[in-house]
Amino acid sequence: MSKSKPTYEELEARLNKSKEIIEVLRNGEADAVVSKQDVLLLRLRKAEKALQQALKDWQGTFNATEDLIMVVDTEHRIIQANVASLTFFGRGLDDIVGRTCCELVHGTDAAPAECPLERARRTRQHEDTELYLADKDIWITASLDPIFDDQGNVTRAVHVIRDITGRKGNEEEIRKKNEMLEAFLYMVSHDLKNPVISLQGFCSLLIRNYRKDLNEKALFYVERIRANAELIADMLEDVLALTQIGSLKEEKAEISTQKVIESVWSSLSSFFHIEDVELIVPESLPRVFYSQKRLYQIFDNLLSNALKFKSETRAARVEIGYEDNGDHYKFFVRDNGIGIEQKYHDKIFDVFSKLEESKSEGTGIGLTIVKRIAETNHGKVWVESQVGVGSIFYFTIPKKI
Repeated sequence: MSKSKPTYEELEARLNKSKEIIEVLRNGEADAVVSKQDVLLLRLRKAEKALQQALKDWQGTFNATEDLIMVVDTEHRIIQANVASLTFFGRGLDDIVGRTCCELVHGTDAAPAECPLERARRTRQHEDTELYLADKDIWITASLDPIFDDQGNVTRAVHVIRDITGRKGNEEEIRKKNEMLEAFLYMVSHDLKNPVISLQGFCSLLIRNYRKDLNEKALFYVERIRANAELIADMLEDVLALTQIGSLKEEKAEISTQKVIESVWSSLSSFFHIEDVELIVPESLPRVFYSQKRLYQIFDNLLSNALKFKSETRAARVEIGYEDNGDHYKFFVRDNGIGIEQKYHDKIFDVFSKLEESKSEGTGIGLTIVKRIAETNHGKVWVESQVGVGSIFYFTIPKKI
């Protein structure tokens, strides 16, 4: 038999019973609850309390941070803002909600070109930018994380603004000190160059014109003086080259990586025995928008390193290649030389840094030059290496600079 539908009076009685149970729960008289419905309502009440506590905790964190945090819709209108935002803008919450962040931050109706919300709507991911607010004389980072609905549409976003004026001031101070240091290095290197060249010249004259008058020991001393003078001259040349990277606006053009490598390898044949070295280069390498002089220096230093640190137990092999990684090219120079210990993988890029076991008379600046060139052109350089196996030096070149 099917159950008959409850009458109006029965429904009203159940409603009143529910109201009584809710009142009991509000008063904390949980012992009076015995039915399944009562248990369910008790659980709901506990869940409500937990939710209220979680909301309270979130609100406390939201308001405790010194960063400005706002929730905005896709039209830049502010939905929620924390206490730091209210303090920064000098307004109450009711006066902020509904206004656009463009109006409050930039004093304009339209979003600026660098607006992270506009970018996030296209990229659908975290976006940030650095801005200078002239009216407040501060630097900020403005970051944004989109919020999606069930269909994957961007409906809102969390907008965070952080004051980085102090950090920018420190960066500017460091930049000025670096400029002063580089100017000093340039001056010292330039001024020492002529005396060193004179020293080399006099040593050569002594050997050529007075060889017969010098005994074997004296001749050895003169040769050592000349060799050290040549090393100092090379070091001064490298320091000059290092100080000039990025100091002047350099001419860039679309250049052939293949031709640069061919030119470097041909030049190295004057300093190294490359006849027995196997060089592997792809038939096709990309053309890049770069300074030809700087790209030459990168390959010159990396290939020179590969030749300097060859293995004495196997035939030398050097391979050059690249990967197309979308917005940039990743080039590599791989060798099967002596390899580098893990602890030196970062240190070798420091100025005047040389491996302890190195027998090379290099200046220790070559890889520093490579790093400076790469980073000045919005790229990076790093090494992967294993002792006794060889090294792979990587560097990146953006497709658009």
